[in-house]
Amino acid sequence: MVLSLAVMTLRLLSPAADAQTVISYPSGFASQPSQLWLENASKYSGSSIQITAAIGHTANNVWFKTPVNEQAFTTTFTFHFNCSASSDCGDGMGFMMICQCSENPTYLNPPNDPGYTYSGFSSQNFSWSNCDPSNTPECSPLIKGILVKFDLYNDQTGEPGAETTGYYTGGEIPQYPNPQYDMSGSGINMQSGDEFTCTLTYDGSNLTETLTDTVTKTQYTHTYTGVNIPAAIGANTAFVGFGGGTGAAVVDTYLDSWTYSAQSPGQTAVPTLSAAAPAFSPAAGTYSRAQGVTLSTASSGAVICYNTTGSPATNGSGGCANGKLYTGPVTVSSNETLYAVAGGTEYNDSSVGNAKYVIQNSVSTPTLLPGSGTYSSAQSVTLSDATSDATIYYTTDGTTPTTSSTKYTGPITVSSTETLEAIAVAAGDTNSAVASAAYTITLSSPGAGNSQVVIDYPSGFASQPSQLWLENASVYSGSSIKLTSSNGNLANNAWYKTPVNVQAFTTTFTWTASCPAKPARCGDGMGFMIISKSNPSSAGFTYSGFSGAQISWSKCSGPPGATTDCPSIKSVLVKFDLYNNSTNTDGANLTGFYSDGVYPHETAEPPQPEYNMAPSDISMQSGHLMKATLTYTGTTLMETVTDTVTGATYRNSYSADIPSLVGGNTAYVGFGGSTGAATVTQDLSSWTYTVE
Repeated sequence: MVLSLAVMTLRLLSPAADAQTVISYPSGFASQPSQLWLENASKYSGSSIQITAAIGHTANNVWFKTPVNEQAFTTTFTFHFNCSASSDCGDGMGFMMICQCSENPTYLNPPNDPGYTYSGFSSQNFSWSNCDPSNTPECSPLIKGILVKFDLYNDQTGEPGAETTGYYTGGEIPQYPNPQYDMSGSGINMQSGDEFTCTLTYDGSNLTETLTDTVTKTQYTHTYTGVNIPAAIGANTAFVGFGGGTGAAVVDTYLDSWTYSAQSPGQTAVPTLSAAAPAFSPAAGTYSRAQGVTLSTASSGAVICYNTTGSPATNGSGGCANGKLYTGPVTVSSNETLYAVAGGTEYNDSSVGNAKYVIQNSVSTPTLLPGSGTYSSAQSVTLSDATSDATIYYTTDGTTPTTSSTKYTGPITVSSTETLEAIAVAAGDTNSAVASAAYTITLSSPGAGNSQVVIDYPSGFASQPSQLWLENASVYSGSSIKLTSSNGNLANNAWYKTPVNVQAFTTTFTWTASCPAKPARCGDGMGFMIISKSNPSSAGFTYSGFSGAQISWSKCSGPPGATTDCPSIKSVLVKFDLYNNSTNTDGANLTGFYSDGVYPHETAEPPQPEYNMAPSDISMQSGHLMKATLTYTGTTLMETVTDTVTGATYRNSYSADIPSLVGGNTAYVGFGGSTGAATVTQDLSSWTYTVE
């Protein structure tokens, strides 16, 4: 939603005996008003006030110098955070009220100094609480004040990325186990850099908080009931302002505007302005395909409600009395009329706008490359469509594809004679015609003189075959081979003891990954490996690399900075990685092809490519039985990964000269698995290998 700041006139009902103070900086602080006190290192920055800079262990405040009545009020302020300086973004900021009284500590409030010079501890205390973070029960001295926090750091788990809020009194530490509320379920992401608008409305017993992302229009609302702010302050007036804190985590915090209006208890501000009517983009008209319609209003802080039946209306408190709340582009995929109205707590409803859309479209027929023909090797077939947002579905069994058929996500490996048929589908469009291509595959043998070795365990390893070598801590477990258990820092392998021909082959294997707490701390993963017969000097099937990110394949002793000690090994790896070492986050579904013992991640020096299977709905953390087929034609290694439960499929292909990479036409083949600080139980359930 595109919004601009607008000054609002409020009719205020003031308490009979208390002074009325109005704070009004709706357009910011470019004039550097003398009525504001910038405590410690807070400073003016253009039209904003920078409460914290990305410097560790700071505790800064901004106060209005004149006490205001807090028996009933509405305050609205805008702010934004800049997390670009550190991946550990924190701690945050808060709106504060504090007593203008002698009860607050004199060493924090020196004699004859007004209360707006108060500043608390840094970090998780947001410059408000004077609780010692290293000894949280010791919250002495208490202060007469209140805080509503906006917290970027999870002090309960010690991790950044929090989206929490809460209401606190008496100087208590504003963290768990004191109540706090997670806003992320509403789509709030304060680390985004977007500007946020917060409105706090207090009616004498209930404090209502509404936080809105002015870019995405996501919104969080919470009401703190049974709130007695004058009792918490010890008076009907108080100093008001903001505080921010950093610790080991840092953030740039900016206050962009601020208004404060006092009302009589039980009364709220009465809007006298109507919101600007919504605008529609694109405008009403006839289009050849579905449209994403953006709604916007020029009234700052207003919400938009819409429907397709007429007469939408807001409920005056940020929601909709009739219609849906607008949070992002509305998809119009058929002939219909959109109706929209703008309004909210601070506005009367605008006039209702409308836009009529006529949609006339169809989807192009998919293209299959290469096309029909007879081929002497497996083919990697690419499907494409001229309709930019079309989804392609295909079959390989001669049946007509539908939207229930396999969804195309990447090149399709055709390793035997079959016919591909495909359709393209787009929302609101007519499905395309069926495209078809017939492929005849005649595979040639790898050549005379090369021995044929077939590894054939399609039903598992219950017989504990003597031809397999289980290295380190890998063990037989029922009909499976347990490559890793849920212990940290493991580097285990399972090898076939006899070298096999690697000039052209197909290998298929199945496995499961069981995460201790899906997907938290789940890693690192496993991989299919080929290694030279002469590398290292002992039998190749006794080879094992490092644990953790190396998947028990690479001999690099660590990530970038230590990769110069990577010994070259004549080998290749196709990995199935559960942990993203580029971002240090779990829940990954990465694959890739690697050689020469490199560190198998994008964080290597130079970076090594890895590919995300998640867009194909592959989730190795699901515990489902996963199936992989690798087909090597002599020049191209084609990879297919399938979730045997959901049918989700991922495909990729890599150009490679495997015999050159492993130093010969025959080599040892097997699997490696590893854990580090993240752990996972990985069971190899079946394996076949055939020389083509």
